[in-house]
Amino acid sequence: MKIKWFLLIGILLFCIPVVFYALSFKEFVISDNPDDWAAFGNYLGGVLNPFFALINIIIFIYLTQLVSKLEDQRSQQALENQKKITLNEFRQREFKELAQILNGVIEELSHFEIALSKANIALYKIKTSHENIVYLFPILKEAENVKLIDDIASKLNEIIGDLSKMKANKNNKNLRDKILTELGGKFGLEPKMSDYLKLKTKLIQILQSYILDDLGT
Repeated sequence: MKIKWFLLIGILLFCIPVVFYALSFKEFVISDNPDDWAAFGNYLGGVLNPFFALINIIIFIYLTQLVSKLEDQRSQQALENQKKITLNEFRQREFKELAQILNGVIEELSHFEIALSKANIALYKIKTSHENIVYLFPILKEAENVKLIDDIASKLNEIIGDLSKMKANKNNKNLRDKILTELGGKFGLEPKMSDYLKLKTKLIQILQSYILDDLGT
């Protein structure tokens, strides 16, 4: 659009001195003398050259600004792409660490002291890294997912309580086996651990889906 305006201005600048010249010498007929045409050419050159030089400067400034703007846009886009790549790397790293910690509680259930340590680590991770996790995964700000994280923390507290009882009564085989049975360590996943497994699996699926969706955009 701006180039069209420059062309229009150039045409007007060319026409204006021609019109003035014609009006000033309208009583004369068109000359067939080359010297007269040379004088007319000198007149046009003298009048138009400064204007054309000014237009060239304006066009040069405009093109310089346009190129600079395009370069800034490319740099900004490259910066945004790099930011997105780096953020996604952080997300994948955080996801892998969180999934490993949450899965560890299940994997070590048959060794209650190790499971207790893993459960404490999982609860500590949920509580202390909450802001960092939410920053990396904004989807966790949704009310449903906030409740999901709270439920996982609550279930971990229950599991830690039972595992602590087992540790305190590790010499009492009957009590230890009873608690382990309630948790699901020997006879399949029973209420507490089964609920934790469902909640943990749901959270991991949400985070995994978020990462995949973000990669697709």
